[in-house]
Amino acid sequence: MKYTDSTKEAVLVRLAIIMSLIFIGVVAVRFTDIKGGLFADFIEYETTSGLIVSSVPKMKFHIEYVFEVKGEKYTNNKVNFGPSKLRGLEEAKALVSKYPVGKQVVVYYQKGNPDFAVLQPMVNSNHAFFIGLMAISCFFGWLIYAMVSLKKSQK
Repeated sequence: MKYTDSTKEAVLVRLAIIMSLIFIGVVAVRFTDIKGGLFADFIEYETTSGLIVSSVPKMKFHIEYVFEVKGEKYTNNKVNFGPSKLRGLEEAKALVSKYPVGKQVVVYYQKGNPDFAVLQPMVNSNHAFFIGLMAISCFFGWLIYAMVSLKKSQK
């Protein structure tokens, strides 16, 4: 089957739309990790005390804590910037043992935004994610270049 320029353009446009939706979805789901991992130097943290209320090891860890800012209670489960899935159960158990239920902890939250809170703000295990994000960005660049080249060849 021979592809015409208009067919190629339609495929590229569909691909661009699909990749854009995937990119937007990933950014939306991982927004906190992206913000904390890429823009850590621009975040001004305040601290308060918190209490661990849930600490469960599986292949992923789930550590939940409560804290109070200006009389309002908050709940969060962000330990550091990166995925909660670790290399294995042993690593999850080690992290959970560091944060057992009932332990008093220091909670770091963004000044003026207590919903953006974390226990270890300087820990960032997002390296693989950011490399993937860069790869997707390079693919977008190639896609845009291909679309522009195709448009120029049609003239």
